[in-house]
Amino acid sequence: MKQYGRLWARIWQGGSVRVLEQGPKDALIESRGLSVARGRYFSHAYMGVIHAAATMFASTVYVRLRRGATPQTHVCQLSWV
Repeated sequence: MKQYGRLWARIWQGGSVRVLEQGPKDALIESRGLSVARGRYFSHAYMGVIHAAATMFASTVYVRLRRGATPQTHVCQLSWV
């Protein structure tokens, strides 16, 4: 999770990301300013990317979408075991 910002810069053009730890196995991932985020299916595809990346480090992963402040803001709640 500490390297998420570096990974973001390699995958996406523009936008920003913030990872907030909420507990020992919980985090919020907030992305802002992506032009592709306006797409109809982006939210679910983005949750799938986060889930796939987290399964490399944890056996069970849960990703939930939370409402962002703007249409270009996506907040995912990530929990793992």
